[in-house]
Amino acid sequence: MALLTDRYAAQIAGVVSCYDRIVITGTLPGVCYADCMAASLRGQGIRLFDYARFAEPLREEIRQHTARLAREQGLEIEFVRSTRAFRKEDRIRAIRARRGDHPGLIHIFAAMEPCAAFAPWHDKATGKTTLRYKDGKCLHYYVYLIDEEFGLCYLRVPTWAPFRLQLYCNGHTWLAGQLRQAGIAVEPLDNTFRALGGSARAQALADAFPIERLHHTLDALASRYCPVVEQFGARYHWSLVQVEYATDLIFHRQEDLRPLYEALVHTAVHTVKPDHVATFLGRKLTGRYQDELGNDFHTRIEGTRLKHHMGPVAIKLYDKQALVLRIETTVNDVSFFRHHRRVEHRDGTSELKFAPMQKTIYSLAPLRAVLSAANRRYLAFLSDLADPTASVAQVEHLAEPVSAQASLAGLGVLLRQRDVFAPIRARVHIAQKTVTHAPLDKRYDGFIAILTGAHGLVEINTRLRSDPALQAAMGRSACAEQSTVRRRWTRARRRRWRRWRRRSTRSTASTGRAIATTMRGAGNCSMRTSAGCPAAPRPRSPPRATSPSNATGADGSWGGSWPVGTTRSWWIASIRARPSWPQRCRD
Repeated sequence: MALLTDRYAAQIAGVVSCYDRIVITGTLPGVCYADCMAASLRGQGIRLFDYARFAEPLREEIRQHTARLAREQGLEIEFVRSTRAFRKEDRIRAIRARRGDHPGLIHIFAAMEPCAAFAPWHDKATGKTTLRYKDGKCLHYYVYLIDEEFGLCYLRVPTWAPFRLQLYCNGHTWLAGQLRQAGIAVEPLDNTFRALGGSARAQALADAFPIERLHHTLDALASRYCPVVEQFGARYHWSLVQVEYATDLIFHRQEDLRPLYEALVHTAVHTVKPDHVATFLGRKLTGRYQDELGNDFHTRIEGTRLKHHMGPVAIKLYDKQALVLRIETTVNDVSFFRHHRRVEHRDGTSELKFAPMQKTIYSLAPLRAVLSAANRRYLAFLSDLADPTASVAQVEHLAEPVSAQASLAGLGVLLRQRDVFAPIRARVHIAQKTVTHAPLDKRYDGFIAILTGAHGLVEINTRLRSDPALQAAMGRSACAEQSTVRRRWTRARRRRWRRWRRRSTRSTASTGRAIATTMRGAGNCSMRTSAGCPAAPRPRSPPRATSPSNATGADGSWGGSWPVGTTRSWWIASIRARPSWPQRCRD
């Protein structure tokens, strides 16, 4: 099967593989171990129990030298009390935005961190005094700078013997500078590239990583920021602590990478087995292997990340802003890999054999070939996975609910297949002017709207017209216009409303006059039975006045006796309790 780079060649802007994160540690060969330090002190005539007195002046020298460098550059050393307070990278990014990217010192952090230390120890059994290793804690300086060739770097300088340095640099930063010098268009994106002018030329430059110049840069930085090295008369030995090698597939658009990445990650997390991880890294898994091995799927703020780890080595798959698909192999112990090299024995002889890789920085050249092969094997494995992007899109299209009334649409298909409404169309004929749709079509649409839960024909537009899938399921090519039906129904409602309005107005006016006349009469008789107010049996409720003729008598009084104890509020409540005209229309 073709590789992803060939299958998506039209969507990929470029492919480049180079070193990413490189962490190097520097040790002084003559004082890096306890026995070596003890021998050095004895050679200078210093007692081992005076080891602290020997190291304190060196500590002060580094502190004063660092403070002087900060003053010369107009910087202030920032002391970090908690490593969780902020990220140094974010602070440096903000400083670079103000300062620019020209070479020189950027910032200096100071923090109390663990370090390697020695302590004198006297063995009473043998009567010998020596130094022993112990875990200590001292002040460390993080010197951030921009190198002319390698770009942004930091040097970690301890203030206590044996003064083990640590340097960080990034291969993508170095490659970006080389591309600009070669005149190749490049658009950086974090620690990768958004666009490349020429992938072949960029890959050729990445393969020519300058190890010799890196060594010279390391020695120059050590002598500048750790001047005590001159007192030991030795040069630092630089070893690889952590190395990352990345293969970036740069896509033109996020829409091209996002579905592919999701499919690859969710398939690989269930497909990759321990045997596959060992094969990716050029190893063979046997029963004697006792280290940790497995997969790790992690969700970060930036997105998801899939990691396959085997001992000190891991191979990762993740994306950067849905534009770059990165396959990255990280090694924390380069001796995990084996290759053919010349091995020197203690007796002075040497031979060419398959041996573990050395930790020196000069192993970066053979390490590049090993890590590049691991990335290619993992890319080939991902390419062999069936790409379900197109199939998933088709299934999702079929699974999408085409109608909000899915069950009703299924019923409509059944009704249409059995042609249930054929007899109605054959026998029912409504004489009405037809413009586009027949009156029966309009009634048919009204029936469908009622099935959808409509409470009136006015809801056809909202329930049926907006659902073409339901119309098609019911055998309707379009929703019939409801203007004629709504107009007839509106006119009928308007006639009923006017008729009720006239009757209600007459009834209310006559009732008001009757109440006023009755109240005046009731005031004369003081609501008691008298000669002026003939007695009459009390009705259950006052008679309803429908016209002036039966509301009042010839003398203008109430046409009947006024019920004793009935007040004006009763009549008002009775009028208000009458149903409103919309309710009467519905009734």
